[in-house]
Amino acid sequence: MKKQDEILLMTELIKRTEQEIKREPNYLKREGVYVRDLVKELGINENRAGKILEKYEGIYYDYGVNILAGWLIEDKINELKEKIKL
Repeated sequence: MKKQDEILLMTELIKRTEQEIKREPNYLKREGVYVRDLVKELGINENRAGKILEKYEGIYYDYGVNILAGWLIEDKINELKEKIKL
């Protein structure tokens, strides 16, 4: 069962990622969504956010060095929306 903070974080991440895709369809020119700022804005503890994102890592979410500096996998967004019932 998903908790409210998980639904909130993933919903906002999807929404902002989709807005960025519409704003700039060319992947290389996109600024992206800075997840750490989003987490702070939503008032979610960074450790909790990391645990939430780990659940989706490799399937819907990817990152390089820091889990709070990652991105949604673009071709999996609709599948993720279905999973969290958006």
